[in-house]
Amino acid sequence: MDLRVCTSRTVSFLLLLLMGAAVAQHHPEHDGKVTSLVVVQYEQFIADGSLLTPEGWKRAATLFGQSKPYPANGIVVLRSTGGTLGETWRKENQAEVQTKWTDSFGSIDSKLRYKPATRDRDVIGLIDIFHLVFDGWKWRIDGPMGERTTTLDRAVRYIREMRERSNDVVIKKNAGRTIAILMKLRSECGSATAC
Repeated sequence: MDLRVCTSRTVSFLLLLLMGAAVAQHHPEHDGKVTSLVVVQYEQFIADGSLLTPEGWKRAATLFGQSKPYPANGIVVLRSTGGTLGETWRKENQAEVQTKWTDSFGSIDSKLRYKPATRDRDVIGLIDIFHLVFDGWKWRIDGPMGERTTTLDRAVRYIREMRERSNDVVIKKNAGRTIAILMKLRSECGSATAC
């Protein structure tokens, strides 16, 4: 066999592996069930920062059985996405989906101050449980969407935008501190992440 063909195939294979690993870090592993796909969609809204805008909030609210108004001055919960998720049970018009291997990083308040996660460590591994109900047309997450939630990367962009819009010296100072903390958290590997 020609060495150039073998090398080319090896390089192609390695590139496919690397691309697959990059995709796996951002997209959850799931069982492909329709109930799980609802939670995958919700996690995509978290990952792309949609829950930080009224328009994105409105789009994501269609995944839920109830809708609350956009909390413009509410807290922003910080978490990772892309863990493993799957349906744990389904009976008639109800189901449960769990996510694993996601991390909680704390929150940001309306003054752009960072509040760490509520345990001794900066990063807390989560298992989220979603109860879903079939409404006759589609599966929806039971209850209202409660909090603005996003990833560390999107939070840093959001804080920079809010800092630029504000004339308040305290908010600008808080934003600088919070960005520094989030950048440090971003560079560390979370306890629940399979690194």
